[in-house]
Amino acid sequence: MMDIKAKWIINARLFVWGLWKAIRKEWNYLSGRLAYQVGNGQRVRFWMDKWCGDEPLCKSFPSLFTLSSFKEAWVLDVWNPEGD
Repeated sequence: MMDIKAKWIINARLFVWGLWKAIRKEWNYLSGRLAYQVGNGQRVRFWMDKWCGDEPLCKSFPSLFTLSSFKEAWVLDVWNPEGD
């Protein structure tokens, strides 16, 4: 017979599994409504992530993106919030 802790662990795992299954099912709907908080810029892609406006900068400025030599740049690498 299972103790209460084992039952709780099993129920928690089932809940988490079900939650991620639901998120994956609705990912196309959700991903279009997500944005990133830039913070220090170490984990947000300058061109590819939606961090400045309603779409990624590569879609907002396709000509500039085409000219960019560092398409996978992080915000930290290319943007200075102080304007220097």
